[in-house]
Amino acid sequence: MGFRKAIIVIAVSLTLTSNTQGGYVDLYRDAGYKHKLSRIEDVETDACYSFACDALDNTITSAKWGSLPEKTDKGEDAMIAFYTDRTCQSHKIWWQVKTQSDDDLHFPSNFRLDGINDDISAFMVWNKKKTVGTSGWVICTTEAEVIGAQNASFSSASGNGSATGTNYTIGYL
Repeated sequence: MGFRKAIIVIAVSLTLTSNTQGGYVDLYRDAGYKHKLSRIEDVETDACYSFACDALDNTITSAKWGSLPEKTDKGEDAMIAFYTDRTCQSHKIWWQVKTQSDDDLHFPSNFRLDGINDDISAFMVWNKKKTVGTSGWVICTTEAEVIGAQNASFSSASGNGSATGTNYTIGYL
């Protein structure tokens, strides 16, 4: 009976950890990674990150990411997708996450070339390919803030000072 319980505990643990968390996504207003709008940290796989304010929604022209999981649970290449709606269902375009590790980094430097410039409203890192997330985050931030989805906190620095506090611009769907 002890062996059976151990197997059940392992199976439950694997299920609970299937939504991997870590890494970041940087979003930029202009082509060539200019004018950073936001950094979303502690990104969860299979969760829809929806842009809920005018500062982000339909303003993104380029993006970079790092430290995201490069393989799915099945050992396939993980993907990051960008969507033109806030529910991660409409017109998407995706890249392999492993772009972050390639010698020739091929991040999307100009979404205009993909036909979705200033039309992006959400993104998702896929663990289960092309799965619409059942959960997600609503994001609204300024360029000076760093969003941590894990604890919904921010840090903001300007000039010689800095501040930290509770962030009310991110919410769980």
